[in-house]
Amino acid sequence: MLKKVSMILVCTFLLTGVAGCSEEKMTNRGDLSAHVPCMEKKNITFEQRADGFYLSDDEWDKFIWFCS
Repeated sequence: MLKKVSMILVCTFLLTGVAGCSEEKMTNRGDLSAHVPCMEKKNITFEQRADGFYLSDDEWDKFIWFCS
């Protein structure tokens, strides 16, 4: 029984670690508040924080292409 529980915990930890590593890094791109309507229209994923807007490199490329 203890072996099964430990195996489940190890597998869960490994799966969680793999999923966490695949997340794209987001970079602060400054104040883009004037471009929010365009970003929402083009489905550009961003995260607004107190210190600016965070976008991944791929989303930043889409922003440059469609909204700049």
